Amino acid sequence: MALSLVGKAFLLAHLAGLSYAEIAGRLAVSTSSVKQYLARANRECLFAIAL
Repeated sequence: MALSLVGKAFLLAHLAGLSYAEIAGRLAVSTSSVKQYLARANRECLFAIAL
């Protein structure tokens, strides 16, 4: 199964330690999109922990 942009952004931020700008460049999206992707990923993690 291929990772979504949200998953890729999460891994690049948390495992590779890249900045929003670096992630945006790698994924060919805006930094605003990266912020939205990471917010979604963090929210999903919190929901998973809460279960």
